Amino acid sequence: MVKPHKNLRVWQESIELVKMVYKLTQKIPTIEKYGLLQQMRNAVISIPSNIAEGAARKGSKESIQFYSIARASLSELDTQNVICKELGYFSDLEFSTLVNKIETVDFLLNGLIKSVRKKLFVFIFLTFSLSHFLTCLHAAGTDPTSFLNFGTGGRAFALGGAYSGIAEDVTASYYNSGALGVLQYKELMASHSILWLDTSYSFVAYAHPFLDKGCLGFNIVRLYSGGAERRDENNVPQGNFDHSKTALNIGYGKELFRNLYLGINGKVINSILDTSSLYYLSFDVAGYYKVNHVLSLGVNFQNLVPLVVGDTDDRIPLNFRFGFGYKVFGDRLLISLDLNKNSEHSGDIVDFYCVGFESKILKFLDLRIGKNSQETTAGLGFNYRHYNFDYAVALHEYLGLSHRASFGVKFGKSLDEIRRAKEKVEEEKPVEVAVGVPSPEAEEKEAKFKALYQEAIDDYTRGMFTFSLEKFKKALEIYPDDTLIPLYIERLKIVTQVISQSISPGKVGDLIRRGVSYFVEGNGENAVKTIAYALSLEPENFTIERLLNRLEEKTGIKAEKTTPMTGLTIVEQKLYESLIYFRKKDFWKVVKLCEEILVLEPDNVDAYKRMGSAFYSLGEKEKAKELWKKALNIKPDPKLESFIRKLK
Repeated sequence: MVKPHKNLRVWQESIELVKMVYKLTQKIPTIEKYGLLQQMRNAVISIPSNIAEGAARKGSKESIQFYSIARASLSELDTQNVICKELGYFSDLEFSTLVNKIETVDFLLNGLIKSVRKKLFVFIFLTFSLSHFLTCLHAAGTDPTSFLNFGTGGRAFALGGAYSGIAEDVTASYYNSGALGVLQYKELMASHSILWLDTSYSFVAYAHPFLDKGCLGFNIVRLYSGGAERRDENNVPQGNFDHSKTALNIGYGKELFRNLYLGINGKVINSILDTSSLYYLSFDVAGYYKVNHVLSLGVNFQNLVPLVVGDTDDRIPLNFRFGFGYKVFGDRLLISLDLNKNSEHSGDIVDFYCVGFESKILKFLDLRIGKNSQETTAGLGFNYRHYNFDYAVALHEYLGLSHRASFGVKFGKSLDEIRRAKEKVEEEKPVEVAVGVPSPEAEEKEAKFKALYQEAIDDYTRGMFTFSLEKFKKALEIYPDDTLIPLYIERLKIVTQVISQSISPGKVGDLIRRGVSYFVEGNGENAVKTIAYALSLEPENFTIERLLNRLEEKTGIKAEKTTPMTGLTIVEQKLYESLIYFRKKDFWKVVKLCEEILVLEPDNVDAYKRMGSAFYSLGEKEKAKELWKKALNIKPDPKLESFIRKLK
């Protein structure tokens, strides 16, 4: 019987290489008999010897190990060839001839290793989820949903897949449908993964939250592998075949109790191997609990009602996943952990784990690292306003590197914005006056409510946030059906978890009070901008930083990262920029910058004056006069007063 290695061209070429090296080394001086000469001959003999041993091994992993040893010996020989030339033992022609032969063997050897790795992957891939299709095997059945555990989204993948306890984005329909109930915005994400060899993993997801009615999420996942070699019963190659698995997931999540969310998810899976096709259906139930702003928990019971359509021995096992996320160092570091238990694996309590760490390096940049039972992962994420791009890379023990990239966007109005608009409409509706005279008790009750309500507003405006919260609670006890007070209470609870009061004088104190007022009254964008301005004035103030992180998390609005010129505040920088744009005659840009300044400093005289000048230059004299008069009310200016009087 012919040994398998003798049919390999790389082995045949390596034998020719041995002959060439033995012939050339005869020229090496005898002084090198036990040195360079012996090393070169040992190295070249190692190449065909390890190729032969690798070809004789039954396991692909072992074969790759011996082929890799042969490649290392080839590199050793290449170095020794250079040494011989430098020492004058080989001529330029002899050196070049040997280099060409080494490169030929190297090319063939790399191709062999790649081929074996591909076979190894296909074997793992098919054995893991597809063995029922192979006509030459009689498998007992596998899990057709296993490819849904590969993970998707650059952020989740970089964290090793530890995401079921922190899935507060559009990927919740994939990792934990309960977390869909947390979403504020419509979200869309696309993700593409380059796995191993000719294998890719694609993902598209959309989430649509409804006001007080939960959130729907959809995603499509596709795993594709091409170029697998088809062989007949005589092991003769018959061309290539492809394999793909596609899953459609539809999830729904809703808040049942405060900070406790429940979700359900249905999935339809289609598996195609060559000309065969099967369908599978199953349902999941998940829960998500936000204990506080630093700790969240998630559970997911997968494949509760499995259904297989077609003639197959495949089984869909029950799967349980638990995860949590915890933030430390003022939200600068996130730790996430997932533990998985599959009903088919009865030996261990936990058969799969994932752990990940995410560090916020800059406002717009996150660095991540993760580890799970099969891979080591790493990645980074870029965030700007409602856009995010995430990239991840993973190193598999056998299959090498794989890459994953995703892009996501949030759009439309947030649920809080929609709720505020609805409340505003309700407030503007005419109030129907009841017929009859109210009783003294009713009048006293209403007067007490109004007093508490106004005192609560005055308190948070003055920076006494805890006192304001307590008074709003008392007011709610008087009129439990009031629709606005629960929102004020919820927002003040978020604030008081970080800061109970801010009554210190000075610019920073004023900004904190104004920013909190914006937030309580539902203006999230202005709140984030104002607190970010306060942080720029005191960048080492840990409390302001935590408050900004909480407002960003709640509103979904990220503070714009700005770096003013040395010695300037953000407002001074914007005033300087508005002057530059004014000189460039870009007057609408001047107006926009001045509006941003007035959000941060409502009494900024220079902003009113410059915005008035911009409108004057645009031909809107009445608007300009209105703004200039506001500036004069704050600080008199005889020259400006005289100029306004001269205007017709």
